[in-house]
Amino acid sequence: MKFWRALRRRCPRCGSRDIWLRWGQLRTRCLGCGYPFEHEEGYWVGAMIVNLGMAEGLFAMVLLGGIALTWPRVAWTHPLIASGC
Repeated sequence: MKFWRALRRRCPRCGSRDIWLRWGQLRTRCLGCGYPFEHEEGYWVGAMIVNLGMAEGLFAMVLLGGIALTWPRVAWTHPLIASGC
């Protein structure tokens, strides 16, 4: 039930519609039931881990793709500078 309310952008406790000030900005409390909308400590850690993993994965794919495209005569200067070695 709470997931369905979240998809419809409503309060997870009472289902009230007025929990948003504007797009992307949540109120501090629900106007219907007073439920507090607070982020817990470490709320963004998961998002930061995913972001770091995606960035490192993309960098590795571009680096290895560039090496694969220029193989066997790889100009090692640019890949080494890009990788920080």
